[in-house]
Amino acid sequence: MKLVLLIIVSTIVLHACSKKGNAPSDRELPVIVINTPTPNQVFAAGNAITVSGTVTDNLKLAEVHVHVYNNLTGTELIDIHHGAATANFDYSESFAAQAGIQYKIQIMAIDAAANTGYATVYVSAN
Repeated sequence: MKLVLLIIVSTIVLHACSKKGNAPSDRELPVIVINTPTPNQVFAAGNAITVSGTVTDNLKLAEVHVHVYNNLTGTELIDIHHGAATANFDYSESFAAQAGIQYKIQIMAIDAAANTGYATVYVSAN
């Protein structure tokens, strides 16, 4: 009888300590909106290119990255990381346009559950 009682109690304790429990798992990607610049926008050399927008998550963001690449060479020109411990985050970064460069601007957002979203826009300077 004691053995049966021990098995029942052990089963209940192990089930109660399970990591899965009834908590829902977060599988939703962060939503990224790029307000500026607009796709295929052309800038005059020396003018500021402002990269701005919003990132939202159903629960909580962890990081927001702003990456700017020379699209022809693949060289990373700007790499900015923001810690974002909220569900909503506004970003705004600026850099000077250089003549003859086509830019790939990519926003990456990672939420607290490690879901990663991306948004990309391409612009150029003359």
